[in-house]
Parts: sequence; structure tokens; C-alpha cells
Amino acid sequence: MSPKAAQLEKAPVLTVLEESVLRSKRLPLQADAPETSADTQAVMQKLQATAIERLQTIGMPTKKQEAWKYCPVHTLLSQSMVLPEKPGQLDAALLKEAGHLEPLGQTRLAFIDGYYSPRNSALPEQEGIIALDTRQAYAQYSDSLLPVWQQQANATTDAFHAMNVATHTNGAYVYVDPDEDKSAEAIHIACFSGHQTEQTATFQQHHIDMGGRSKATIIFQCLGLPLDEGLHRLMHQVLYIDVAEGAELDLILLHDDAIPNGWQMMCIQGNVAADAVLNLTTVSLGLGTARDHLRLNINGEGGMVRHHGLTIHQQQGQSYLHCQINHLVPNSQSHQLVKSILDDASKNDFDATIVVAKDAQKTDATQLNKNLLLSDKARAWTRPQLKIDADDVKCAHGATVGQLNPEEMFYLASRGMPLETARCLLTYGFAEDALSLVTHARLHKYLSTQIVAALGQTDSPIACAMECGTCKAPV
Repeated sequence: MSPKAAQLEKAPVLTVLEESVLRSKRLPLQADAPETSADTQAVMQKLQATAIERLQTIGMPTKKQEAWKYCPVHTLLSQSMVLPEKPGQLDAALLKEAGHLEPLGQTRLAFIDGYYSPRNSALPEQEGIIALDTRQAYAQYSDSLLPVWQQQANATTDAFHAMNVATHTNGAYVYVDPDEDKSAEAIHIACFSGHQTEQTATFQQHHIDMGGRSKATIIFQCLGLPLDEGLHRLMHQVLYIDVAEGAELDLILLHDDAIPNGWQMMCIQGNVAADAVLNLTTVSLGLGTARDHLRLNINGEGGMVRHHGLTIHQQQGQSYLHCQINHLVPNSQSHQLVKSILDDASKNDFDATIVVAKDAQKTDATQLNKNLLLSDKARAWTRPQLKIDADDVKCAHGATVGQLNPEEMFYLASRGMPLETARCLLTYGFAEDALSLVTHARLHKYLSTQIVAALGQTDSPIACAMECGTCKAPV
């Protein structure tokens, strides 16, 4: 047995997965759908075996790897988890209390513990758009979806991604027809945890395909509800994005976990064609651990990727962003602004690279990471990187780590503003521009409300400060 295979065998979470997948021979949920043909099922069985072999070759991540250097993944791997055989119960009262039952789009695909939930979904008939769970999508569009699955089974270098390829249950499939504009009504994809009394690992795959010159706004939520004290949970998502020529996709990703031992991982593979635009906003809130692995390819001239990110954590909350944007052709753009606000003993790691290929002349790329520490125990690591093989480009990157500016605090206090009010205003102001890519009014309001709550404020920084006894004290 090779060293990596031995390491794989020793990891408790892998032992559970081996029992669930190898011994039970459980296929990904799409394979046992009545509508799925026998030929397609045979291909899926082969892909599952390929992914398991790939997993054994890769081995589990360790802190010796740069992408996992600061992530305490060993705490996750030391837990025994099960793959849910059926969804748990969704606690509607908790969702309502957290403001997550608000309808965010006319079309909604909801999943509980990796299983499609028709009761919590809304799929009105619309011209120009297809929105299905992937179990139905594979039965109808296997010719276009299976090659994506096959490529990932053979090529992934991430152990959790390989686990996902082998064991994923269900997910969302969204296709927008060419020349259709669906940006006015958002499409809502929501993934919830339901089991509250056992440690579960759920794996899902999702597909978003934008036809040529189409437009759409999509919000993707991954929400972890409370667990019994001391329990752990893993929610792992893979999202494939294809933005065809001239299309524009506004995509918002929201992580929010209510427990310190909740893990949410997102692996995003995106392709942007000529004159296409991907506006990506990522938001990480809550008390758990979030890790995003983004690999975005600009494959056509005039293509553009804009990525804004915001992390707000308290207590032991942690976020890790591992991102690579590849400029593969001339005359493309990417602009990245990622911010974090960290209180108590929370942590954030930014590890991002812009790659400019040899022939990608006239590339215009910027990358900026800014971190605001509200506690002496909070930690931020930042590694913005450029890898440039072309000689006619405009590229810049930078990073900052610091606290609230005392001069700005003094200025506001000298104008009669209580110190806590000033602190609230400056903190919210730091976060606010991370939402500038979200032009959909309802989604912007929803995200603003979630951010204000994550900062411990009420309707607004001023309203929060006026209700606080500290703020009423004279400066």
C-alpha cells in the first residue's frame, strides 16, 4: 500500500465514506432515478470508481500543502460522519428567526441535507429558462452533463472534490436560453442542513449554464442550522459555471453556519467566454468554518471577471479563500476586492493568484485584500500573487491588515458622536462597498440586513448605537 493510500485508510471520515460508498455500493442519487437509462447508469458507476481511485491517489490534505497551511482540516478529518440516507427536518422557526425564509426570487430550488425539497421550492413555468434538480437534469441532458462529471473525476487534485464526485446526492441545474434577460427576477438556490442530532457529511453538485448574450441574477445560499452541542457537520458544494459569449451572470454566494463545528466548502469551476461577464460576490458569516476554492478561466477576448468578497466572523469563526483567475487570451479583465472583519479569535486566510498566459497580452487585472481586526486575538493571513508570462499587461495587487483608524474615530468623536456609534459607522462603511456588484434591489437589501446582524447591529449603525447604553454615555 502506498503512503498516501495508507493515510487515506487511517482518516476516520474516509473510513465512513468507504463504508457508505464501497460497501453499500451507493451510487450518486442521479444514477438510481427511474428516468435514467441503463447506459447512463453504467457510465456513472464507472465515474464513481474513477473518483474513488483518484481520491486514493491524491490523499487527504495536510498543513504541509500551501493551500491548507492555516486551515485546521485535521479537526474535521478526526470526526466520524455519516452520509444521510434521507433529509432531516427543516426547522422553519429557526429559519424565520434568522430572516432566511424571505422569498428572494420567483424561481427557487431548495435542498435539505443534499436532497431536493419540492415543498420548499418554487419552479414556475417560464420561457427561456430551465431550472431543475440534477436528478431530473441528468435524465434529460446527460449528453451535456456527463462530460463535465467525467472531466472532474479524472482531473481533480482536491480530495474533498473527489469525494464529492463519488458521493454527491442532488443539486441545482439552471440553464438560460440565448438572448434571454432573466436578471430582474433572481433565481434562488438554497442548501440547508436538517439533521440536528448526528454528524453528517453532505456532497452536492450544481450547474449554471448561460446561453449566448443572456443575463441572469442567481443567489446561492448554504445555511447550517444549530446542532446538538459538540457535534460536527460538513456541507460540500461543487458549482460548475459556463458563461457563453456575450452573456452576463450576477452570482451571489452566501455561507452562514450557526455552529462553531460547522464546515462549509465550495469548489467553483468557471469558464467565461468572449465579451462575457461574471460578477461574483461571496459572503461568509456565522460561527463556523468556510472554505472557497475558486478556479475561474477567461477563455475569450473581452471576457471579464469581477469578484467581491466579504467575511464577517466572531468567536472562533474562520474563512479560507483559495482562488486562481486564469487569463488565457488577450484583452481580458479581472478585478478582485476581498474584505474581512474579524472579532474575538476569528481567522481569515486569503490565498489568491492571477495567472496571465504568454499570449494574453493587454490583460487588465487588479487584486486587493483588506482585513479589519477588531480584536487582538483575531488573525488574518494574506497572499495576493501575480504570475505573468505576457509583457504588455496592466496588473496590480495589494493587501492591508489593520484596525479602525484612530484619527477617523477621533474626528467623529470631536463632532459629538459617541465612540461606539463611530465604531459602528466605520465598521459598516468598511463592509458596505463589498456589495457594490449586487445591483438587484431585493438581494442587496437582504444581504445588507444579514451583514448588519453579523456585525451585532440593528437596522442601521446609527439606530444600533442609539439603542446601546454605552453609546448614550458622554464621550
